[in-house]
Amino acid sequence: MNEELLKEKMDRLGCLIHKFEEAQIEFEAQNHDLIYEIDDLKNELKEIFLERKESMTTQCLNVTYRKGAVKWDTKWLDGYSIDHPEILKYRKVGNPTVAFKIPDDGWEND
Repeated sequence: MNEELLKEKMDRLGCLIHKFEEAQIEFEAQNHDLIYEIDDLKNELKEIFLERKESMTTQCLNVTYRKGAVKWDTKWLDGYSIDHPEILKYRKVGNPTVAFKIPDDGWEND
């Protein structure tokens, strides 16, 4: 692809992103109360599912609990820890998370 065509595509993408951002700002302004209500309910449910440590599915929403990821500060710890379990103090476990997904075959929008 020649440089001129590449620049045209870049400019097109930049314009589309700008239009999208403007539409996002307008949407947020028009739906301020709805956005805050959604955010409040998500935060409330997130705390509940983090405490329950389980997932749940309804017709309109899937809430998935995910345990925190185990992470190691590694250059040599993985292999070394087999023979030297005392290094397990360097093991780090991330915070659990909760994910929200609207099922594809869920409720119909009236």
